[in-house]
Amino acid sequence: MNTIDKKNDRIMVDLETLGKRAGCAILSIGAVTFSAETGIVGTPFYMVVNASSCALYGLHSDPETVAWWDAQSDEAKRVLRYAEDYETSASIKFALAQFNEYVSQFDNPEIWGNGSDFDNAILIAAMAQCGIEPAWKFWNNRCFRTLKNMYPEIKMDRHGTHHNALDDATTQAKHAIAILKQAGSVAGFKEAISTWKDATPGNGESNIEAMIQRINWLENNIQRVEKLLSDDASAMSFQTLGQYRAALIKALKGGAA
Repeated sequence: MNTIDKKNDRIMVDLETLGKRAGCAILSIGAVTFSAETGIVGTPFYMVVNASSCALYGLHSDPETVAWWDAQSDEAKRVLRYAEDYETSASIKFALAQFNEYVSQFDNPEIWGNGSDFDNAILIAAMAQCGIEPAWKFWNNRCFRTLKNMYPEIKMDRHGTHHNALDDATTQAKHAIAILKQAGSVAGFKEAISTWKDATPGNGESNIEAMIQRINWLENNIQRVEKLLSDDASAMSFQTLGQYRAALIKALKGGAA
């Protein structure tokens, strides 16, 4: 088993293809594991797929996508040459079987693709053509495109060659980590301050214990929360971190809010 936290196994996958929908030919498969909890991106997978083998299994090429490749960088277009050469590519069936083995290293992983109808759907369609059962549960499919569009203020920092499957998977994984960390900070901050008015001795010991946990959360996440207060308009409605920390402590001691 891999060292990534088994409670949070996530795999970001990116494909380079000759089409835009399920059933198209695949040029390359890139993937990395990632964890928002640890911030680690690791355990890469990369394989170039032989173009002729895709045709043998009935996977189509889209003329518009073929033309689109002509406009890409020389570094990105290198995959086209590799996909035509049996020395530098693997058959589609072998590549998909190897990807399945890669996924099988992990415990019930989520598979993230850049578009609900793109990477994951194309992979599953190609596996069906090759008679291969995906190694992940269908309910563990995740859409990175949806996630990033929910947080447009968090900008992507691109790594490596754009439209290289492994480099794009790495870029997307790092972007997902940044988004999931901020989403966790927002949720934790709102929870930490949501019930401070109830944390008085008259409302019972259990509420006081809960507020101790909330104060500890604020103390441990003070830098991230301060950034949220300055960057996030919704968080600004909570005034300032210092005021709320003071109110929490005052309430815990039994003072009026």
